[in-house]
Amino acid sequence: MLDPLLVPDMKKLVEEDRTAEACAFLLSLHPVEAGEVLEGLTPTLSATLLRAMDARDGAGIFAKLPQALQVDLAGFLDGVDLARLAAVMAPDARVDFLKALPTPRRASILEALGPVERESFKFLAQYPEGCAGSIMTSDFLALSPELKVRDAILRLKAGAGKAETIHEIFVIDGQGHMTGSVELAALIAADPDAALSSVARLCPQSINAFNGREEALRKVLRYGVLSLPVVDSDEILIGVIRHRDIVAALEAKRTEEEERLMAISAGNEAVPYLNGSVWIAFGKRIGWLLVLAIAGLLAGGIIQSNRNLLAAVAALALYIPVLAGAGGNAAGQSASAVLRSLFLEELRPGDGIKVLWKEARVGLLSAALLGILVFARILLQGGNETAVPITALDLGLAIGISLVLQVFVSTIMGALLPLGAKALGLDPFLVSGPVLATIADIIGLFIYFAAARITLGI
Repeated sequence: MLDPLLVPDMKKLVEEDRTAEACAFLLSLHPVEAGEVLEGLTPTLSATLLRAMDARDGAGIFAKLPQALQVDLAGFLDGVDLARLAAVMAPDARVDFLKALPTPRRASILEALGPVERESFKFLAQYPEGCAGSIMTSDFLALSPELKVRDAILRLKAGAGKAETIHEIFVIDGQGHMTGSVELAALIAADPDAALSSVARLCPQSINAFNGREEALRKVLRYGVLSLPVVDSDEILIGVIRHRDIVAALEAKRTEEEERLMAISAGNEAVPYLNGSVWIAFGKRIGWLLVLAIAGLLAGGIIQSNRNLLAAVAALALYIPVLAGAGGNAAGQSASAVLRSLFLEELRPGDGIKVLWKEARVGLLSAALLGILVFARILLQGGNETAVPITALDLGLAIGISLVLQVFVSTIMGALLPLGAKALGLDPFLVSGPVLATIADIIGLFIYFAAARITLGI
């Protein structure tokens, strides 16, 4: 965690015109830690420090800042300073930063960059967010299969400062098609006079640039690779998804899923929680809160329409929280299992019957155990006040049966709703979390009062 005394100390150094000392201290830190210091300073002071640094050092720290802060700082740096930083940023980091800027500012910075950087931006920027191409880098090592191992090592040394990943060298033919790859350790241990093709392993797993980011993550998880080659429609190697890109994408995916599970609309405010805008947080949350509040009013209407039943058997009201909690939890558990399997492609929408059969058995076992537990509790308690002549046995059967039906139905619903959403091309996470719990509550109340009326004969 960042030492809270660092920020005022850095501020004092800059204000005393000891910027060189401040920069030297920042460069002694990891770029991530240095970025955290800049986050605590005003944009004016941060911009002063970035201008005073060597371009490569400044770009290394700048690239670690949240994108929202990068855009804010861009307002305190002129075009020359920004072009100086952008020129030495990693290609994918440069694209992410420039795409976040207003179009006129982006155009002026691109004009100040060299032709190689402009072409790199144009190439990478064509891939929309969410596809594999949007998280790849175009800086990688690819060599000819006829090259001798000793020459390959010389090429490796020459390009090590430019390529962003050297732990794996890709082998390509004259047309750019990938024919295999060589790990760095294997290359060093190989006979120097051997051809690169003789030490290359079979062609590694790859992904088309326009395929979804989720597919790239699944391949990485399934095959346990540190980098994933990216090819175009002609199977030509055009980029590599690095390990750090994979980790970042996994974190972004986890955040998206957690927000959707908790009915928070998607957003791109990549800033620490305490630095985030209250209005943006409000906008992301209020939509689903309103929808769920309206659904809650519907649930309240169901209770109100059964007020005579509740007046006659007051004990029924005591078990509404138990019913709602059990139904929502059962639905959430089955939905979580199905969502994970959908992401890993262990399930497809056509597997609905198999999922139904499995979840029906799990739901029946869970429902039976919970129903017996509540039934036993009511029998042991006894003495429930009612306005009609019913026994503890009658009440226990009514509530126990209701709970069994609620848990059973909720378990099946929690599994089938995500599958149904996936089959319709919708986001399965939209019918999970609070949304699923609210649906389970409404259906559960219908079941509860219907079963109670039938069982008690009221």
